[in-house]
Parts: sequence; C-alpha cells; structure tokens
Amino acid sequence: MGVDWKVCQLCEETYPDCGPTQFCEGCKTTFCGYCKEAEIGETCPLCRYEMVTPDAVLAWAIVKYKLPPKKELEELYRKDMLAKETSDETQ
Repeated sequence: MGVDWKVCQLCEETYPDCGPTQFCEGCKTTFCGYCKEAEIGETCPLCRYEMVTPDAVLAWAIVKYKLPPKKELEELYRKDMLAKETSDETQ
C-alpha cells in the first residue's frame, strides 16, 4: 500500500491520506488535519459558502449561463490557445 497525496480545498496545501485529517459532515469532504482556515465539524466554509472552489464556480456558470459541459469548454480553450499561438508565431 502506498500513500496518496491530496490537496486541501481550504488551505490548498498538499497532505498525505495517512496523516491527520478533518471531515465535514455537511458536504462529506475531507480536509488536511493541519488546516487553520476554519473550524470544521457539522459544516465547513464550503458548506456555508464562505469559500468557493474554482470547480464549484465553473459548475454554477455552466448551468446559469447555459454553457457547454466542462470537457467541451476545455477543448474550445485548447483550440483557441493553439490558434492564438499560431497567430503570434506568424506575425
């Protein structure tokens, strides 16, 4: 068995899954055990919308503004960036 490393969604530090962790009962998310960002128990800053992850904002925007799914947006982004890169090289 190896050690899996995760990124805490509150403090964005990397932590091992075998180390101390905190668990939010509200959103069923595990955070690092050293996180000083907030007290976690029945709810956490994510449950209370005090903090928001980039994935949560993207999921909300996709629904709210009727955007294509994330995978399709990623492909459109790649195409756009490659086209821009090619355009910059020819100038």
